[in-house]
Amino acid sequence: EDKKIVDLTAWLAGDGIIGKIDHSPDEPVQENVTDSTCYAEGSYEEVVLIYGKLSMKHCTVNGATNYGVFVGQDGNLSAFENNIVKNTKCPLILSNHKQVNNLGTGNAYSNNTKNMIEVDNYWLDEDNLTVTYNNQGVPYYLTAGVHVDGTAAMNVNAGVEFVLAYDQNVSVTNN
Repeated sequence: EDKKIVDLTAWLAGDGIIGKIDHSPDEPVQENVTDSTCYAEGSYEEVVLIYGKLSMKHCTVNGATNYGVFVGQDGNLSAFENNIVKNTKCPLILSNHKQVNNLGTGNAYSNNTKNMIEVDNYWLDEDNLTVTYNNQGVPYYLTAGVHVDGTAAMNVNAGVEFVLAYDQNVSVTNN
């Protein structure tokens, strides 16, 4: 089987946009299939997006000693579907609530130390912003709780489970 290894070094140092790929968007492929170590060429501990836009479909992140996928406060997670994140400390870290809107279906999280999707932000107060939490098969871990304010809205669909960090809460005002 022909496996393609992609070097993300230039991409991570650049504008965060991956260039043209040699397969159709609906075609499942394996990229960066080298087991993660600090030393193997083509191996990455985690996918980290601080700035820029990331669309991640049909990918596997396996064996990261830290986080599987980390999306920073200014990162734009435009799509996340049909991915497998396994054998990591925590499969997915989102730095704000609106990033959950683009969590698609078909994702699988298994054998992670903390098998939850971590959301690290308190305020949900952007005018007219609606955030929808969909069932991903694992709980959402709210490290700072959540405060919905102003004209922002938070929808929670059936089957969604929240775990709140110690001494955190969910509060809603003005709605």
